[in-house]
Amino acid sequence: MATKRPHSEVHPSRREQVPGQEKKRKVNPHPHRKLEPKANPVNPIKSRIRSLNRLLQHKENLPADVRLNHERELKSCEWELARAESQQRKKDLIGKYHMVRFFERRKAERRLKKLERRAKEGETDLEEQIHEAKVDLNYAMYHPLDMVYSLQKI
Repeated sequence: MATKRPHSEVHPSRREQVPGQEKKRKVNPHPHRKLEPKANPVNPIKSRIRSLNRLLQHKENLPADVRLNHERELKSCEWELARAESQQRKKDLIGKYHMVRFFERRKAERRLKKLERRAKEGETDLEEQIHEAKVDLNYAMYHPLDMVYSLQKI
């Protein structure tokens, strides 16, 4: 059986692979990026609502002004929670239907342009089809972003 060769015989390009040698520090790929808090954090609001509910349920002998202040804060937190959840839902729906809405808009634009070109050439009885194409285009462009996008035609 052969003996191990000393570290000095290791090729210079392989020296960092030898255990016990200096290890390179990992370089941060984004050194200037700072972690930013989320826009609408929901968990702190939920925990505050839970603590206020517990406080109001278990403390029957709270002074009236303190109880009223806590109830007002509870209503305010519930409103903020509903607002934050609706914003999150809107954001999710925008991402989910972005591509679908884009392709539907492009199809409607092409269809409308084709029909207008045919009408300009002199074809008749295209008014209803042009109107339908305009309706489809407006549906794709102006559909509310916080509602589920459903295709009208298949």
